[in-house]
Amino acid sequence: MKGLQCLPLAFAVAAPCAASEDWTGGFALGAQERTILGDSPLNRDNFLAIPGTGTRAVGLLEGRLQDVTWRVRTEALRTETQQTDARDVHTHGKVTLQELNRVFDLSEAVDGLSLSLGKRLYSLDPSYINQPLGFLQKRTDLSDPLDTLGNAEGIPMAVLGWSGARASAAALHARQAGGRVQSILKLGYEFDAASVSVLVRRAHGAHAGVGATVSSAPANALSWYASAYRNGGDAAYTRATAGVILTPRLLPKLQLEYSYNGQGMADAEYDALRVQAESMLPPYALAQLAARLPSLGARQHYASVTLSQTAGSWDISGGAYMGLEDKSKVWHGQADFAINARTHLMLSMMRQQGAADSERALSPVKETLALRLRHAF
Repeated sequence: MKGLQCLPLAFAVAAPCAASEDWTGGFALGAQERTILGDSPLNRDNFLAIPGTGTRAVGLLEGRLQDVTWRVRTEALRTETQQTDARDVHTHGKVTLQELNRVFDLSEAVDGLSLSLGKRLYSLDPSYINQPLGFLQKRTDLSDPLDTLGNAEGIPMAVLGWSGARASAAALHARQAGGRVQSILKLGYEFDAASVSVLVRRAHGAHAGVGATVSSAPANALSWYASAYRNGGDAAYTRATAGVILTPRLLPKLQLEYSYNGQGMADAEYDALRVQAESMLPPYALAQLAARLPSLGARQHYASVTLSQTAGSWDISGGAYMGLEDKSKVWHGQADFAINARTHLMLSMMRQQGAADSERALSPVKETLALRLRHAF
């Protein structure tokens, strides 16, 4: 089960597990992107100013020097936005320090003990798309679950960790935007057939909650995972997910995942939101309603299906993210062609589809397309 523990889950590319030696790497990426807007009452005449086309240039550098890991992403973006009869062309750039972290080896005091300080990526959840325990990271991009585009960003935290032959423990204190803090205590154990962990979490302004994860690989071509979290107090909720991954030798890899989001809207609450969206509210009020519809949904029951296959220089994947309440779907796909070991040409797409009264019909975005060229060094 060590392999399951080592994989940094939704951000496997972002943080190599092994490597105690120094290293430096990164990539340069150029992209041409296209967004097709839907006829949503939440974005009449595109008052949300969502760009229709964009040209993006990205450079990412990351590495390890002694006990310090770091990651910096630079980006330049030129967009064109159509609003009623006006067309706005905007160019901007930014530099983001995504990770800067120092690990102190305390094994001389206690065998297996370490202290990590700084901004870093940290994962608590074995799932890929739905992340009930994703308190320390953004939600996964459907077209880029392994963060090959380098979008993942850590948050400042201190982690006191201990790892034994089978058992592990970590005490974590993190600070997020707006001065919000959270503290987490996690205990894990690796059985012969499964890896299990439990945690207790206390977040800023909220009651304590408890969570658990389990993952297992009972056969060479089969693995499964599950996680759940229950928050207490007056605003109690439950989030949970379960998934299975099949990797047969001669068939495409198949990944199935189900998610329950207790923070999502029930039927009555969603119907009220839809009635508000279809009324003639002022733009600022509609923008507040649109903010309640995150890219992966705001209802309670979801399922995802993903197929992927490697054939020669091609790596192709695609699938659907489905809302089980209203039968709406987010179709996504990606084709990756390896020009050589370091240079890849990538084509990705996403399309949202649903009935007129469905959640996806309210989304301002109907379809996205992107062509990217990525060179690693």
